[in-house]
Amino acid sequence: MTENLTPSEELPEVRLDIRQEDIHPEIPEEDGTVLVLQVNARDDRRDPNSPEFGQLIPEAADQAQTQADTFFRSVFEQVPTEKRQNISVLVITSDAKLKMPGKTNSPHKRAFETGERVLAGINTAMSQFGINSESLLNNSPEIGGKPVTMDKLVDLTMWDDNPEFVDFLVNKYGDTKKLWVAYENDTDIEERTAMGAEGPVEIAIRTRDAITDITQGVAMEYHRQNPDKRLYIWTIGQYDNLAPAINGYVYQADPTKLYTPMEKGGGITIKIDKDHTKAETTIGGNTFEVPAFIRKAQ
Repeated sequence: MTENLTPSEELPEVRLDIRQEDIHPEIPEEDGTVLVLQVNARDDRRDPNSPEFGQLIPEAADQAQTQADTFFRSVFEQVPTEKRQNISVLVITSDAKLKMPGKTNSPHKRAFETGERVLAGINTAMSQFGINSESLLNNSPEIGGKPVTMDKLVDLTMWDDNPEFVDFLVNKYGDTKKLWVAYENDTDIEERTAMGAEGPVEIAIRTRDAITDITQGVAMEYHRQNPDKRLYIWTIGQYDNLAPAINGYVYQADPTKLYTPMEKGGGITIKIDKDHTKAETTIGGNTFEVPAFIRKAQ
């Protein structure tokens, strides 16, 4: 997907849904990077009046921790013992609170809370293999053992920036699935643009920009200062921002015309070479090059 979002002529026969199994261990070369893009773990949506509304379901939180633990145990097993201390890991998340149509909100931050459990899993794996805890960069005194947050990774900006458009959608469709289908298809593009709200295309671009900030800024600078390291950046967002970006820049499709389900806790693994010239991901056995995630738009 280019800056003006021109889709490819046709999408190959591929599995479009994104699953937990698509976050699979990859071993980058020295000075290379692996970027995980993950959707938050499942949260509780049963009772909007409950203090538990929006928090991670305990089983899903445990699963997120186990998933990260298993991922990095596999990584450490595949890297020679003498090279394991040269693996560095950073966890970055959205800090968006759960917001819903009809003014239903929650103080819980699904991606951030998922990141906390991912950190716990990584710490467990590192301890098991005798990896220095400082190799998890979030453990630095400056970060304090928490996920690093990034504003560009929020799910939807319309909650805060364009409440009039949210009201328009609720009045037209009600707080129903029809509202989300219309929004993801950009059915009301004229009203949306008149009110200055983001649509799926703009969300895809914003998320792409967040990813290139990570790969061009964080990763390249880290490698410049720390040669011979293998860097893992585990990045957690939400369905509403990750799906449009994957549609546009992995599948090369118009985000308003392709529906890509994402399993909670699912995501993709992007392997970036040491020269920062090639990035690719494998989904359901199909490999896609994703240059847009390592190059700033001109």
